[in-house]
Amino acid sequence: MDIRNFIFKNRGVIPVPIVLYLIFSSNPGINFYSFLGFVLILLGESLRINSVRYAGGKTRSVHLKSSDLATNGPYAYVRNPIYIGNTIIWCGAVLLSNAPFLLATVFFIFFFFCLEYNVIISLEEEYLSKEYGNQYIKYKKNVPKLIPRFSKWDGGENFYKNNLVDTIKIEKSTLQGLGLFFLIIIMKSIYFIN
Repeated sequence: MDIRNFIFKNRGVIPVPIVLYLIFSSNPGINFYSFLGFVLILLGESLRINSVRYAGGKTRSVHLKSSDLATNGPYAYVRNPIYIGNTIIWCGAVLLSNAPFLLATVFFIFFFFCLEYNVIISLEEEYLSKEYGNQYIKYKKNVPKLIPRFSKWDGGENFYKNNLVDTIKIEKSTLQGLGLFFLIIIMKSIYFIN
């Protein structure tokens, strides 16, 4: 079995030990960093929701599949906006929990550059190249993988867009996870910090 498939199928579970460590090592309080963390989490989730609106619900599956090649909305600026949104959420979670600075660096390097996302992206790009051929090659040449373009790429052919209610349903598990994280951090702040 290709290790990339294992990581792709378990991408929602892999971070759980790190989230638990983040919660247990947190020292939450009301300060500039916790406010900034909250804002980053909201921005990251907003980017995720907007991205899922264009990519559709099939991106939330444990199997590689797509309804269409998403090239509009956030996908007209960067090929992997959901992963950028996730990274922003992770940075915000570290700041909100007031975890050690080193932990933020580890999160960023581990998830964004080194392991999970680059492994998953390589698998997804292989799938999209086979599935969409020249259409994907053209898209890949014009839209960067992780650093967004300054201007929108107008070569996209996909106009698919979920309505907001359907997108929220698709994002339900992510929103529930974020809500639980907020609740635990708030409870820890109220009951366990002097």
